[in-house]
Amino acid sequence: MRSSQTYDPMPYLLLTYDRTTEAIEAAMLLEEAGLTEAVLVPRPRSLVAGCGVALRVPRQDAVRAAEILLRGGRLGNPYLGDPRKGWDPVSPSELIAATDT
Repeated sequence: MRSSQTYDPMPYLLLTYDRTTEAIEAAMLLEEAGLTEAVLVPRPRSLVAGCGVALRVPRQDAVRAAEILLRGGRLGNPYLGDPRKGWDPVSPSELIAATDT
């Protein structure tokens, strides 16, 4: 029998952007920094603002990704959540507090 794992209700950082080019530039910044788990995904329909593309980052990389993107001017609109459970908007300062372990 497998050991039970605690479900993380906010396993991802999701960043939405006004323009697709901003999302692509953000993904390239993270890739250049070695954060290869960050991926471009369709923007969830529940989030009505922004272009049709979002950048999804695993929670364990959220603070590092936010720092890189802030320096590069490509943080976008941050949300924490899960594709199945929904997304909660978060400010950069709340992001750091919510992801500190």
